[in-house]
Amino acid sequence: MQGGGPVQGRCGGTRACSGDQSPGERTRIRDTVTEQVLLTMGHLFFLMPPSKLKNQVNQLTRLLMILMSMEVTAFFISQCICQLVNALALSGCGGINLESQLENIIGVLIQQLSAKVNPSDPHSLENCSLALTAFYILAKLYQDQMVSLILSAMESTEPAKIESALQAFTDVFQELPLTEKLLLVVLNSTILVIQEDLEPVSRMAECSGWEGNCCFEKLGSGKMERGRFGGMKRQVLKVLMHFIEILEQHNYLALPQGNTIISYIIKIMESDPSNEEDIQIMCSRILQMVSLPKLVTLVCEPNNTLAFVPLCKAATQMALKARSLGQVPYLSSFHFNPTQFISPQRLLTHLVAFLYKFFGFALWTSRSEKLVKMMLSSILQTSHENLQEREGIAVAFSIVSRKHLKTVLEQLKVYSAILTDKDSSSILKLEKEHQRREWVLVCNTIYLTYGKIILGSKGAIFVHLDAILALILQHYHNCILEKDKDLKLDYLNALIILTKILGSQQHVAFQFKFPHKLAIVTFMVDLIKEEPLNSISSPVRQKAMNIINNFRMLRPLLEIEERVELLSTCFKSVFCLPSIEVLQKEASSPKEGQANVDLFKETMQSLLRLMETLIVEMPTRIQNCLQERDQVRITAISALGHMLHRVNQFKPGYAIQKHLYSFLVPLLLSFQDNNTEVVKACGAALTEWTNVIGWSSFTQMFQHTTLSDHIQVLEETCKYLVSTCKRQLVGELLFQSFSFLKSSQSFLRTAAVHFIGLIAEKINLHYIHEDDVQLLRNGESGPRTWVLGYVRG
Repeated sequence: MQGGGPVQGRCGGTRACSGDQSPGERTRIRDTVTEQVLLTMGHLFFLMPPSKLKNQVNQLTRLLMILMSMEVTAFFISQCICQLVNALALSGCGGINLESQLENIIGVLIQQLSAKVNPSDPHSLENCSLALTAFYILAKLYQDQMVSLILSAMESTEPAKIESALQAFTDVFQELPLTEKLLLVVLNSTILVIQEDLEPVSRMAECSGWEGNCCFEKLGSGKMERGRFGGMKRQVLKVLMHFIEILEQHNYLALPQGNTIISYIIKIMESDPSNEEDIQIMCSRILQMVSLPKLVTLVCEPNNTLAFVPLCKAATQMALKARSLGQVPYLSSFHFNPTQFISPQRLLTHLVAFLYKFFGFALWTSRSEKLVKMMLSSILQTSHENLQEREGIAVAFSIVSRKHLKTVLEQLKVYSAILTDKDSSSILKLEKEHQRREWVLVCNTIYLTYGKIILGSKGAIFVHLDAILALILQHYHNCILEKDKDLKLDYLNALIILTKILGSQQHVAFQFKFPHKLAIVTFMVDLIKEEPLNSISSPVRQKAMNIINNFRMLRPLLEIEERVELLSTCFKSVFCLPSIEVLQKEASSPKEGQANVDLFKETMQSLLRLMETLIVEMPTRIQNCLQERDQVRITAISALGHMLHRVNQFKPGYAIQKHLYSFLVPLLLSFQDNNTEVVKACGAALTEWTNVIGWSSFTQMFQHTTLSDHIQVLEETCKYLVSTCKRQLVGELLFQSFSFLKSSQSFLRTAAVHFIGLIAEKINLHYIHEDDVQLLRNGESGPRTWVLGYVRG
């Protein structure tokens, strides 16, 4: 620091201007004079009374900002600021004016730190030291404000400004104790810089002031994206790494927010192997400051696969260092903290999983199809005994499929012949007592692998999925072994894993058609029919219903008659079972009795889910059928009535009843049909509907409705709806009726107008404009806003 002592300028004196001087000479003379003035001012700061100096702070700050814009040598500006704040600090406080000018002064100092360093110029080298000295003095006077201002500079879009702010923090605040509140602010702002480097599109966090109200999301997996300035510039990245290193030296990364920073370090190490050696060394040095238990846990994280080698190196170096210091080997104490740290067994599991992933990535990058086929075939011949091994194979195949999908599917098909081809299957060469287990393990591996490929293929596999479903059916129908109850159950368990994953991808799969889905559903129905009605000895019927439910939204969808037959079969299979009391009484032991009761309850839950799924989809199917010829309408409505009769036996709760209300409008509007058989079918279906919903007062009316009194039935129903049902439900039914205004059937359009008009008359006209009512009576479907008004009340 210069203090109040003399400061030597670059020039010994000044030179008089003359008319024949060039512009460059005049500029140099002007700058020299300015520099000498700044030197003199710096000395005067220590001679002036503190009160007068404090009064001059605003004017001096403006002068320094002007001189900076005139490109005066950075050293002299930095030295002048350093002398000013030093002189003010000697008085005990900076004063109000200095505090009000902090933002401007910090802006000047940040720019001074950004000045290019010339190693041959002593002034250039000393400029940085003077600026940092000024930062330090100001930080001692105004710690909170300085933290806020430097953090704001860190959020800049200019790399040079970020680098200077990080440098200031690194050099200054490591010597000043931070409060816990300021510490959290520093960590959050560091995370903000990190996330903006990873996310080029927009800021992932918005900060309100400096109080630490930063919202930041978990870092995603995968390679580090190019940031705001094309990937963080090398010099800025080095400064950031050094800053993070300082944070870790003070154990700041042990806080919860530190996990995000550590994840960023890992991303840097795995994103680009070409990162310069000094960056890699800094990252490794930071990781070696993390506790060894935490580092080993990071090694085992599935998302850190690409950084496995450098993480292992860091952990190994730490372990060797600890051993050289005579400390107890870390892994030997794992079992003392099973909930806090990873166990050796789990560590081994993760290492094996890594090897399978490594195998997959190695083949993924291969350009030789022959090599890929050979290696895939080899890995399928390995052991399938443990779930870990099966999952490892599945993950490896999933990774390879991203580039070699057809080859992977071909190899799985070839390998699956072991399940069906008696001439070539190696399973039959085993002792008989081991054959079923091997068949089931192979089946599990194949179906788990298909599931992993579905999750990782981003839709590409759905072009081939119907062929896979056909293959799955063959695995059971052409099974090389006797299809006893145990094999059937094991096959269903494997199939559930696949169909559950498939069901989770219905938003992608729905655009495709899988005809063999219907074949599998039919097969499941056959399995349910085969189950005994007087006992519940196995969960076959429950698992079959779960598989059907997993297929729920895949096309082609089941027709109404198929849905009704399916539900009828399931209802019969479940409702004919003995009661819970009988199941317990007939069991050979209390344990078996309780197992039977639990299985019965689980089966009932599966039936409930399946029924709800089919009912939710049916209104749209019914509405489409109403557009068809008379016989199709009669068949669909009759099937619906039959299904409602079955549903009533189940005594459904509110969740099912809520969906059943969506059948009311299509059935009511179909009453307007001139076909007596259609009206009769609607009456029968609505009669069953009232039994399920609980509208007992309407049962007789719907049961005896004819062509002559259908208008009266419609009026009574609308009146009851408005008077007893919730506004939300009435609004939903009104919205449903709007779609019938565009029906190809004229009687449906007319019926929809009558229904809407009757509802409009019955509800409180305070919510509806009279013009809207008249428009609706005239059959115009435009004004829907009044429905929303009515629903919201």
